[in-house]
Amino acid sequence: MNDTRIESFDYLRLLAMALVTIQHALAVHGYYDQTTWGGVNVGQTGVAIFCALSGYLAFRLDLNKPLVWFKRRLVQIFPAYWIVTIVSFALTLIAGSKYVTWSLFVSEMLGTGFFTHGWELVNVVSWFVSLILLCYVVALVAYVSGHAGPILIVVIGVCGGLLYAKGEIDLSRHVLTFAVAGLIAIKRTPAAMIAIMAAAGFAFSIFLSIQFVYMSLALVFLCLALVWKARGYPLTRMASAYTYEFFLVHGIFLVVFSRLISGSTVASVFFALCAAVVAAVVLRHLVSLLSKVVPVYTRFRAS
Repeated sequence: MNDTRIESFDYLRLLAMALVTIQHALAVHGYYDQTTWGGVNVGQTGVAIFCALSGYLAFRLDLNKPLVWFKRRLVQIFPAYWIVTIVSFALTLIAGSKYVTWSLFVSEMLGTGFFTHGWELVNVVSWFVSLILLCYVVALVAYVSGHAGPILIVVIGVCGGLLYAKGEIDLSRHVLTFAVAGLIAIKRTPAAMIAIMAAAGFAFSIFLSIQFVYMSLALVFLCLALVWKARGYPLTRMASAYTYEFFLVHGIFLVVFSRLISGSTVASVFFALCAAVVAAVVLRHLVSLLSKVVPVYTRFRAS
């Protein structure tokens, strides 16, 4: 079991968050077309990097208790997500900007919103929660089966087939990345081989489907992070630790400030991001407080 911290992953996580934020900031202010170049979307590239990190970290450890691991992932995801989702629905109802239903609310609270309602979500960035839950279920099944490698190969084949057939792409391109990164972790694949896999992915994107490019780009960055002996700093570690909370709240503030400061895109984005940073810190501390005062949650988290 290798639990050595990989400092370069903090920088990679921040890069992924920056790409997603750029995507959403441009889209909110009417520049969505500028977020895609040559068929490659900047925000989806960030999501692919997140999935590569998650896949690698999920399978770099030889887990003896996969159910405990899965439960801890749920504890990390849901409390902050529930708070933001409730606030998002409350703001949406007050603003009257979108028609909401109980089925949508329940589905989003369960983390299944993207599966049941597609992109018709309140706080659209929460679609990522459905994606990462799916990835973690794949990891759980792979571990419980006792044949993680073969299971991941099957998942890679299914996702690759869907991309080639132009079937489901929104989830498949990222589950593919998660599974490939997981297989790399299991096999302790050297950097040179990861680079070859990335090159193969670029070839697939040219001759089969452009959607393979996200896996390739994520593998390039994963390879660089693994060979880069980065030095960790308290600031980068702290910023990296808050990326999930920032991910949950930044879209809300981008939308709110785009309406409050409609005359200046730069000022709107600047103040939105400042507010999102503060909200992310508050959200994390609120979840920490709840973990201490809610007995059921405390026992669930400690088990």
